[in-house]
Parts: sequence; structure tokens; C-alpha cells
Amino acid sequence: MQQKQFIVDKNLTWEVFINRAISKVRSTMFSLRYVRKNLSFHDTMAVVRSQIISRLTYGAPVWSFAINYKLRAKLKSVFYLILRTVIRDFQFKMNRRKMARIARIDDIETILFKRTSVFLFNIINNLAPTNLAGMVISRAYFNERQPGRVFFFDNSRSKAGKMNVMNAISQYTTKWEFDWFGMTKVEFKSNLKSLNCHVL
Repeated sequence: MQQKQFIVDKNLTWEVFINRAISKVRSTMFSLRYVRKNLSFHDTMAVVRSQIISRLTYGAPVWSFAINYKLRAKLKSVFYLILRTVIRDFQFKMNRRKMARIARIDDIETILFKRTSVFLFNIINNLAPTNLAGMVISRAYFNERQPGRVFFFDNSRSKAGKMNVMNAISQYTTKWEFDWFGMTKVEFKSNLKSLNCHVL
């Protein structure tokens, strides 16, 4: 595949960027059928994860909470089209949950959630980039009943697409249903893997 590019439109809708990523992925569908015919299921899924899913989720921490319902639906559609091709469900007999289970892969919403979660965890723990980390930490508070977690309140006017940045961050951290404060990155990612739900 060609080198990935990050395209930012003036209204931060991410429409051009997402549509281009989807178009690139759709153009690989014929090649994917050839790969599936000549490789094992396991090896084909390795190609899908490294070359196709990476394309669809490139830069996810920046745009995942800012895209609208229409773009999110397009991402889901092409994601499950890929799975149907790999599983060879050309008669459309399987539902989406069953396909994800057979492919042993998270649904697209969970993939976006986990990648963005790791990004936010790095900001909070490593305090980098400094300006963004400062904005996030300045709005943090502890709940006495849950000392192993940090929560965030919203008093920002900054916007990410149509959503408030701090409100979006709060949506993610409240979904981390384990005591994450003070964890290492490896521990956090391990706990994050146990979350298998439709989160966004």
C-alpha cells in the first residue's frame, strides 16, 4: 500500500480523510480475494490486520471521537465487507458479531476505542505533549470511592469536530472499568484487552 497521509479539513469533520482511507481499502478487495485463496486463514488475517485495518484506523486517537454517524457507518460497512471476504461469506448469511467472532478480531468500534484509550493513557501518564497533557490534567479529579481511577470534568470551549474535547476524554476514561491510575502501559493494555464491548 502507499504511504498513509493525514488530511485535515477546515471544519475538522475528517470526511475527506475517512473517505480516502475507505476508497484505498476498497481498491484492495480484489487482491484480498487472491491472498485468501493462496494463504491460510490465519496468515490472511495477519495481512488484514497489518495492511487493511491499520489503514482504516490510522490516526484514530485524533479523529475517532469527532466523526459523525454517517462516517462511522461507512467505516463499519467496509470493515465487515473485509471480514466477509476473508471468511468467504459471499451469500451474506452471517451477522456482524458472528463474523468478528470467527475472525477472532474486535469489532471496529472496540478497535478505535482501545487505540484511542492507549493514546489518552500515554498523555496522562507521560505528560506529553505538554500542552495537551496540561489541559487534561488540569480538569482531573479523584472519586473517593474509586481511588484507582481519575475522572475529568468539562470546562473547555475547545472543539474536536462537533464534540467537546474534555467531554470526549471523559467518555473514554469512564469506560475503563478497572483501576488504571498508576498502572504501567503494559498493564493498562492487558486490562484493556479484557474489555470486549460496543463502547462508542
